Amino acid sequence: AVVSTQSGHYGRGELCDIPTCIVNSASPFRTVDSNGGQVAAGTEGILLYNGMLVCDDGFSNNSATVICRNMGFGGSKSWRSEDDNGIPSNYDIGLDEVRCKNNHDLGSCTSETSHDCVRMESVRLVCE
Repeated sequence: AVVSTQSGHYGRGELCDIPTCIVNSASPFRTVDSNGGQVAAGTEGILLYNGMLVCDDGFSNNSATVICRNMGFGGSKSWRSEDDNGIPSNYDIGLDEVRCKNNHDLGSCTSETSHDCVRMESVRLVCE
């Protein structure tokens, strides 16, 4: 999948600066339960980016906090991976190597749209 931006295009295998990958003003991130329903603050959910799984490679507490804030929460409570139980089979991995230099600015984050992940590396996130 190619994500259009004002300054160009990012495709699989290219580095993607997360803010330039955002297609519209709504957050491209969301957390869902195993049925695909959005989860509330304080509830663990499967992290999706534009409807695709986010891999844990490079992911950190900074990444979790920035993403939760981008979704409108105050921050993150916790995150984990290493468990593909309950992840629907129709979700593919779409974002990898999410690295944020700080915990408050989406502009400090980089990522890749190509991946070397398996489903059990998908991020589960609790926002607060």
